Amino acid sequence: MKKSFILTLLFSAIFSLSFSQQNDVYTLQEVDSAAMIPSGKPYFDLFIKKNIKIPFQAQLAGVKGKVYLSAIVETNGTVSNIEIIKGLRPDCDKEVIRLFSLFKAWKPAQKDGKSVRSRVSYPVSVSSEEIQNYEKGYITSFFNAQGNSIASADSAAYLQKAAVDTLTGDIIADIIFYKINGTKLKPYFTLKEKKEYSYYFPGVTKDSIRLLTISHINNYGIAVGEQKKYYPNGNLFSIVQLEEGKYRKF
Repeated sequence: MKKSFILTLLFSAIFSLSFSQQNDVYTLQEVDSAAMIPSGKPYFDLFIKKNIKIPFQAQLAGVKGKVYLSAIVETNGTVSNIEIIKGLRPDCDKEVIRLFSLFKAWKPAQKDGKSVRSRVSYPVSVSSEEIQNYEKGYITSFFNAQGNSIASADSAAYLQKAAVDTLTGDIIADIIFYKINGTKLKPYFTLKEKKEYSYYFPGVTKDSIRLLTISHINNYGIAVGEQKKYYPNGNLFSIVQLEEGKYRKF
């Protein structure tokens, strides 16, 4: 009985030590090789650039700067326990945390020939061009006679006016186009907002997710411009540019 009890204690001690070692988080100085991005920093910076969704209010302010964060790189290449070391502004900090958690291709740190958990720090650049032609909940855009988006009103033949959510920047109603005739605007056509639901299947073993799709339909019944899909909690799932900078009505 006593021998069995001692063996149980010994097994528990060994298990606890092994579990503790597996869950230790090492610093850069404590590992043989640091956690890294196999494809290099330029690849990760490109991932950031392509996937970052700068908050609308930050875009309005033309925010530029860096968010400094730290995180634990797990042995499977994912990250956890993301913390802001030095933030830029709350909405940008939140977006950087969301984005950093999406990258799951880290090469974990190595110690004594084994993959171990380690803490890394990383600066993420946030840069946005200030949104022009925004006023009182509306964004105005300009198009030339061929229907191509242009920056200036000087040579514009058409004007687009879209009501947007002041927090997210999402278009929240029909998009109205006007034909410019000197100093006068004549209603030309309207892109009707269309909302519909679809289902996304993330994997065989996972439940389907109901997504809300919002797009805008031209006079030919074709969806143009941006098409956005949202999770049930309202978070953005995807953005697809259906026709870059051009509307088929022209």
